[in-house]
Amino acid sequence: THTHTHTTTTTTTTTTTTTTATTSTTSSDTNTTDAEFSLPSPTFANGVCYNAVQQVSYWLVQQEGRIVQAYAVLALANITAASSSLLLQSSVVVSSLPPSVGGLNTYPRSGSPGYLTGKPVLAGRLSNGVVQLANSPDEWLQFHRQTADACVSSSVLFGSNVASGCTLRLNLTAFGCCSCIRQQAFDMVAPSERGPDHVAKYGNSSQTELEDWVPLLNRQPQLNSNEGTDTVTSCSGVLTGVALQILTARVGALENPQTVVVGASYSYTTSTLTYLCIGTFCQPGNNHLVQPFQLSSSVAFVDISSAPDAVVQSAPDVAKKLPSDFFYPFE
Repeated sequence: THTHTHTTTTTTTTTTTTTTATTSTTSSDTNTTDAEFSLPSPTFANGVCYNAVQQVSYWLVQQEGRIVQAYAVLALANITAASSSLLLQSSVVVSSLPPSVGGLNTYPRSGSPGYLTGKPVLAGRLSNGVVQLANSPDEWLQFHRQTADACVSSSVLFGSNVASGCTLRLNLTAFGCCSCIRQQAFDMVAPSERGPDHVAKYGNSSQTELEDWVPLLNRQPQLNSNEGTDTVTSCSGVLTGVALQILTARVGALENPQTVVVGASYSYTTSTLTYLCIGTFCQPGNNHLVQPFQLSSSVAFVDISSAPDAVVQSAPDVAKKLPSDFFYPFE
């Protein structure tokens, strides 16, 4: 919520006793409700003006260019007639709510505004003018790594370069279906087709401000279906490497630069997997023996900032001529 305040003050002070009262109006697309509270009438007795309005504050709440709530806060005071001055104040406070668009959700920020090292990189999928985010930051932008049991996804953390991957284990029988191997490798390390297509420039980018996001380029590799060079022990065109490169830059004041994302893109490596017929491999009855094949997954952050220039203002020129009477009455 963004708030802007404008205050007007007329200065003339006195000792007073104050009370407050509020009137408000709220509105929606379907109904309007007005609430009015009766205020005590001002009276004058024994040289004192009771229940005089000394301060008025108007509060307006807007959403998508429309006022959705308005109310006033009045401060009443008892003022003595002998007072030589009186303090009168008025203010207007305008608060802005985010657009009421479906798909918006609350989420922890990764910086304000620049990214903080070690925080998840914000990434989501653009839909109807809003960048939709997964409920968990661990699902925003991911790379793949091998555990003891399986190939799993992990969150991309800002500033953390990663070289990891997964292990594809194949026996000789599997090479009888190279299209199956290509699909298996693709499913293990390729970015999800339903994954994010935009990355946030800032650690606190708004889901509705599209200029705060950059497109994630080349995010979906092509599945190679060419079987012309496949053999009984080798399969070509297998996706064996996925590399995510995120370009960053430091912007803002020299004494407090903010790190932002200026671009992001995937690149891919395809290779030919060959089952090595050495030792007992490829011997009759040993078609079940497996060999490991490494599929890489990496993340690299590249700082493309230019070296900052510290600009120091030149000293002002000193007037060389002085008036003839500058040292008067001294000589």
